[in-house]
Amino acid sequence: MRAIFEPFCTVLEAHTAKAAVELCAAAPPDLIIADLTLPYQNGEFLLANLRAGSRDMQLTPLILLTPHDDARPDHALAADDYLSRPFNARELLSRGHMQLQLGKRRRDLEARFEERTAELQALMDESPMGIIRIAPTGELTYANSEWWVQLGS
Repeated sequence: MRAIFEPFCTVLEAHTAKAAVELCAAAPPDLIIADLTLPYQNGEFLLANLRAGSRDMQLTPLILLTPHDDARPDHALAADDYLSRPFNARELLSRGHMQLQLGKRRRDLEARFEERTAELQALMDESPMGIIRIAPTGELTYANSEWWVQLGS
């Protein structure tokens, strides 16, 4: 793995799932490639902790390397891509490059979404008109202060 990627980027390796999670938590990488066939990898632990981590970790592209035709549905859903063994180095490189580009775009879109959400929240909170949001169940999920003033509460 190191020989495939080292000419193009910095490669960090972990030999256990726990070490991988700790390494990623310390400095979220741009791409994670996890080999689930190795005996010291606990795939369930790795996937659960990577996807339940910080927002950066949730947005980090994840490629899973799996035994031949053994991409289980839970792994496929947790990963952004998976590659069955045996694979060719060029295919892994091209998928890694594609996931890096998609990851950059995803982070940009998420940042823009959060910015627009904050702007909209500020507009609703400071609006001179009463604004409410009601869930389909009929539960009141948001009401700005002006709504309560107009309601007389």
